Amino acid sequence: MSNLATLAQAIAFIGDSATGDQAPGGVIDTLLTELEALMQRETGRFFLPAATGLVETVDGTGQKYVYVSRPIAALTSIIIGLNFAQPWDSLNCADPDVVIVNPTFPRRIDRRDGAVFWRGHGNVQVTYNAAAYLPADCTAALLEAVAFVYRRRGSEDVTAQYIFRTMNQTMRQGLDELPLWDRVVNNRLKAPSIL
Repeated sequence: MSNLATLAQAIAFIGDSATGDQAPGGVIDTLLTELEALMQRETGRFFLPAATGLVETVDGTGQKYVYVSRPIAALTSIIIGLNFAQPWDSLNCADPDVVIVNPTFPRRIDRRDGAVFWRGHGNVQVTYNAAAYLPADCTAALLEAVAFVYRRRGSEDVTAQYIFRTMNQTMRQGLDELPLWDRVVNNRLKAPSIL
């Protein structure tokens, strides 16, 4: 299942030629899933929907900041200590004078109360709502690639649902010539390492 685009979006993008292959789990759905996976492998980006109530244990840095694995939409709680049932410290996430999500790096949490996240292994527990990471340029590139491969179905390069077992150099070159795919994948618009 694709996170970037829905089956309905792909069918609308392909147009009238999509008749007969619109079932979930069918050819178009398979193309969405497989091409998104290819895009992720090629760019090193992972496309994730929003999530609520994530609990993540991270290492204290000995600095005024720590990083979590996903961009933060809202902080719920931060507990510091080796035993989270009896923490050393619990931060008030609602007070911007205590802690904020860094506006430049949405995975970074900054302390503003003058203290640091005590250095330690797995001693900071962060509960937060994660923001979606579904870039519009990647969605457009995925839809363009799905339509391209779908329209090539039945040619010597592509056969039914075995498209990715038979993806050859000709098909790969065709993808690389698509303007949006080229911009997102070949120009290596990778997410910065800290996002």
